[in-house]
Amino acid sequence: MVVFCFCTAALRTRKMTLAHCSLARRQRIVLLVTAMGQGAIATRRVSVSGQSAGGSMAIQHLVAFSASVDGAAIVGGSPYGCGWESRRFNKCAYGGVNIKEVDEYLWQRFAWGQIDDPKNLTDTPVVLFSGSNDWVVYLAVMRETARQLRHFIRPERLEVVFNTSAGHVWSIDHGSCWCGKCGLGGSTECCDVNNCGYDLSGDLLRRTYGAALRPRARARRRLYWVNQWGYLNEVLRRRSDSSTAEIHTAVLQSAETQPRYSRDAAEIHTAV
Repeated sequence: MVVFCFCTAALRTRKMTLAHCSLARRQRIVLLVTAMGQGAIATRRVSVSGQSAGGSMAIQHLVAFSASVDGAAIVGGSPYGCGWESRRFNKCAYGGVNIKEVDEYLWQRFAWGQIDDPKNLTDTPVVLFSGSNDWVVYLAVMRETARQLRHFIRPERLEVVFNTSAGHVWSIDHGSCWCGKCGLGGSTECCDVNNCGYDLSGDLLRRTYGAALRPRARARRRLYWVNQWGYLNEVLRRRSDSSTAEIHTAVLQSAETQPRYSRDAAEIHTAV
């Protein structure tokens, strides 16, 4: 089983909160999220992915928790440690990251016991995606991300897909949002996904969990909101622009099919 959890800190004017759910549903969602956050669910397989700031988050998680991450997809993100660089906004968005410096930062954090051993990354499947029409996080930044990860991951385990005209989006293989639409970003559907003839999600999941995946299912559009304030420290609370996070319906579906959460849970994929 793969549980998809989609979280965002962006504000919305129209929300579906947990108050709109039944008491049983609210309890199950909160129980699952709390158990995941506290490590009460001992998953066998874990993968993570993200786009834009979520892509940068995904590589941070991949490196920091390399001992427990089995796969990752990074889309329109930046190298690990990019935020540590001087002039980080320009470098993390447009390029010019000093890979030698961020690698030294990575090894320093490992020496201090703050992240897992980077040697764990050697056989971890990772997919990198960026397009030539991404004018939010330039393709050059993702090329630098690839350069960094090649220092830690075997070439056959690192899939680099930089040959499309995609904008600052996630790639899918269906729909009317043509590849390259909305390169400057925006709030429409085509600024979230482009049909570039490439099933990015499927590629990552097959590389991580094997070829025997279940057929696709139609996704539901409803999102449930969970108060994340209790999971943030004081510094993060001051920086956060929202106290809520979106939880994709798939979490609820899994909760309904598993009313009691086993400590021997199955695969979990987190997309941000």
